[in-house]
Formats: sequence, C-alpha cells, structure tokens
Amino acid sequence: MKLDVGVVGAGIVGLSSAINIQKLIKHAKVTIVADSFGVDTVKEDQTGIFLPVPSRVKGVDPVTVREWLIDGYNHHSQMAESPEGLQSGQEFISGVCFYTRTSGRQNVPLRSLVRNFHVLTAAEKATLNYTWDHVCYFDTVVVDQIKYLRWLMKEFRQNGGNILYRTVNALQELYGMFDVVVNCTGRRTREMTVDPYFTVCRSRTVQVQRQLHKKFVLDDNFSMIPHLDSHRWDLSWSREPSASDFILDETNGQFLLHMAMAKRHELQGCEYIKEWEDSCRTRVPPLIEIEMIRCVRGKGPILPVVHNVGHGHDTITLAWGTGAYAAHLVQDCQRLVKPFVPIWRPFDPTS
Repeated sequence: MKLDVGVVGAGIVGLSSAINIQKLIKHAKVTIVADSFGVDTVKEDQTGIFLPVPSRVKGVDPVTVREWLIDGYNHHSQMAESPEGLQSGQEFISGVCFYTRTSGRQNVPLRSLVRNFHVLTAAEKATLNYTWDHVCYFDTVVVDQIKYLRWLMKEFRQNGGNILYRTVNALQELYGMFDVVVNCTGRRTREMTVDPYFTVCRSRTVQVQRQLHKKFVLDDNFSMIPHLDSHRWDLSWSREPSASDFILDETNGQFLLHMAMAKRHELQGCEYIKEWEDSCRTRVPPLIEIEMIRCVRGKGPILPVVHNVGHGHDTITLAWGTGAYAAHLVQDCQRLVKPFVPIWRPFDPTS
C-alpha cells in the first residue's frame, strides 16, 4: 500500500529525514514541501563540524542519543572516505578542543566516534603554549553546508523524491494531501508548533582569510573551522538561550578576532572577509516525536505529524541520526492510522 509522506522544510534536517524515509519505507512517495531550497536555507557559506558530545543533547535518554550519534558518524565518515566526499563537501581534518575546569571532561567527544583521540599531557600543553585545563586532539568530519545540501537534494531526487514549492502557514493545511507529515521547519518552528519550550540560540561569525595549516579549534562556546576548498576560516561564538553575559552587537567581530588570535597566533594579519549574526530554534530536549493533530479545534479529522525540530547549533551532528529516527516514527504512524479509513476523507474547512 502506497504511503504519501510530506516533509515540510528543505534544510539539512528535512532532506536527511526525507532520504531516510525513502530508504526505510520502499513504497513511500516522499515530497518535500518548502518555499526555500538549497543555498536559500543557509544564511551564509558557513562550514559545520560533526561533534559527537552526548552531554550537549540534554533531556534525551543516553541510549537514544548514542544511537543518533552513531548513525550520524557512520553516514558522515563513510561519505568523507568515499569518492563523493569532495562533491558532498565532507572531509576528515584534525584539531583541538579546549575545556576549562568548569566545563570539565564531560564535554569531551565520544572516543569511539572520532579518530586519533588524545588528551594532551601537561608537558605537551606547555610545549604548545596552551594554558587551558583540558586539551584533547582528535580527527572528525568537517562539512561544507552548501555542497552538502546540494548532494542531499541530488540523492533525494535520484531516489524518486518530489518537490512542492509552497509556503505552509499551518501543518493542518496539508491534510488530504499526505498520509503523514514530517515537520522539519527549522527557523519557522515556533510558528508551526504550539510548544512553549522552544527558545532562540544566537551566534556571531567572522569570516577571515589566511593561508594556514587546516586545523579546527573548539572550546565551550567558540569555534574556528577552516573551509575545505579555500583559505577562509569561520570564527564563531554561540550563546545559550539562558546566557546573559555576552550580548551580540557590532563590536563583537573584533572580540572574536582577538579570541581566535589568542588560540592561533598565526592568524595575525589575516584578511577580513565579512561577519554576520545568526539565530536558530532550539529545545531541551529536541522535539522528535509523533503528534496526532486535529484539523479543527476539539473535533474533526486527524493529521499524523512527526516532529523533527529543535536541534539548535548541533544540526550537522544530529540531522542524519534524528532523520533515521524520524523515519521509524513515520513507519509507526503508518501502522497506527492506515486501518482507520474515515480519517483520510478530504478535510472540509467549513465543518
């Protein structure tokens, strides 16, 4: 029996969910519904990183988080090692992660999901002039988000996926068009989902150019990530929703440059390219579950919805794993609702 699935949102999470549904449910007809595609879903040409730190995903069962991270690592590592690695914008690079005594070792990545993991000794830190309490070295996958989006869309289309260019103002609008809807609306999540736990995470990024050995640098809130096919670097500071000690304004670009130079002195004299502020929706825990939405308040037909939203700044790390999880939830929806024929009758908005 054919299953019509509509995925709302054409970002990395939406495309990852759509491809996983295609792989899991062979008879599903999957359509992506969005009004922005490709580079329009990304604010700037920013590079992301796969950082499997379970403690960053709060409020979720640790076993489930580990499954998401393992699925994500298997996907990104296989892509980075394949002939399609460069085409999909994925490559293994090495780097260091700094953590203070306050953040502690619980923020260190899972050793099984990174390569060449090594905690620097006091002597090694002294040699490199590192003053942080904990410094670990490892290899992980860095992702060019624009190239990755193009690859995901190509994969989705090759698997028989369909595209519907449409602005969706409410998920209920899709009743009668699809058997199951998957909500991957990203920045518009608050408009589409009645949930008080969504908050906004903000970040500021300065992009500079400097010919250096490509090695990422991370700490609690700061990241310095190289572009794969150029000498550009993204210097980013992200702020948790509850934090109030760092206000993003036009003066923070210079602050980020000074912070980056303190960690890599070779950045002195780098060429300034541009800077921007970004915001994304986050939730503790991420909302990845089934909701049976009534299309008329208190009565009327039911629309099965699978939510896959609230990833915050961890989109690259979580998208593929939560996409695989969402695909299984779609399969559960099929088992739950398909026998009940009456709820699939066309929705009459006047009722």
